[in-house]
Amino acid sequence: MPEPKTAKNRLHMDLRVSGEGSAQERWAQVAAEVARLVAAGHRFRSHSDTEVIVHLYEELGERFVDELEGMFAIALWDSRARRLMLARDRAGKKPLFFYRDARCLAFASAMKAVFAHDGIRLDINEDSLPH
Repeated sequence: MPEPKTAKNRLHMDLRVSGEGSAQERWAQVAAEVARLVAAGHRFRSHSDTEVIVHLYEELGERFVDELEGMFAIALWDSRARRLMLARDRAGKKPLFFYRDARCLAFASAMKAVFAHDGIRLDINEDSLPH
C-alpha cells in the first residue's frame, strides 16, 4: 500500500528546476524512492532516473503520476494492456501537444514536432472561420 501523498514523499522529476530544497535533497528523494522500489522487488536495469517512472507505473498503474512533481511530459506504452498513456505536469509547465485522426496519432512536447509528422494534414477548417 503506497504511503499517503505529501509534498515530502512525491518524486521530483526535473531536478534542474528550482523548487523546494536543494538538488542534493531532491536526488536523495529519488534515491529513497529507488530503494523503496527495490525493496518491493523491482529490478533496475539502468542508472536513469527515468526508469523510476516505469516501476512506479508497474506498482501504481495510472495513479503513478500522483507521485510526480516538477516539470514533465510523459508517453508510456503498456505493451501488455496495449495502452498508451500521455501525462503532463499539473501546472502545465511542460506542454504536451497531440494530433489524432482516423489514421494517425502524433504527440510531442513541442508543437512543431507534431506538425513535422508526415501523416498530419494542416488544412484550414473553413467551417471554423467566421463568415
